[in-house]
Amino acid sequence: MSLTLNRDTVPGKRDVFAKVFELFTGGFAFTAAALARHTEGVTLPQGALLEVNEATRQCSPVKRARLSAGMATGATAAFFEVGHLFEVGDYVFVEDSATAGTITTIVTGDTSDRVTFGAAIRSLGVIASGNWAQHVATSTATGVTTRVTNANAIAAYPTTIEAGASVAALRRGTVYTNRVQPVVGTDGLPGGILFSTSS
Repeated sequence: MSLTLNRDTVPGKRDVFAKVFELFTGGFAFTAAALARHTEGVTLPQGALLEVNEATRQCSPVKRARLSAGMATGATAAFFEVGHLFEVGDYVFVEDSATAGTITTIVTGDTSDRVTFGAAIRSLGVIASGNWAQHVATSTATGVTTRVTNANAIAAYPTTIEAGASVAALRRGTVYTNRVQPVVGTDGLPGGILFSTSS
């Protein structure tokens, strides 16, 4: 008996990886937190950021984004670049804001999504285009130390977050950086992903 392989071309899709060198062996199961609140049933795209724990063999998706437009003081909405994993009910801290906000609605667009918060976002400085937003644990979060997850891997394949599902994570490889979920490069915390610039 022989095995015949078929190659399908899917229009409108772009490769995330230029070349994959090595995956974490065995894959990772999703943590209870990833299955509990505003996450289960979400499709984790190829190239999404992950926090993986090799000791427990568990992982959580990382929710981060960049603002595609600035925010005025007291604004109740922001525009996030597409590629984020935020959902209604998530708590989000925006760079140069005073406290976190709770997402009430998300209206998707071609290049950015309009994210509305339940209360006005008070600013500490100018909330400008390009500033980052990240998932935090509570609506009273006041800074980066209250983040939920810290990226240290990338999803190698699309995966739906559900009980019993596992995700393959990239240990070492090459990616097109503009096709990966936005990375906060200025948070100063360990565990971040290093993108190689070598040819």
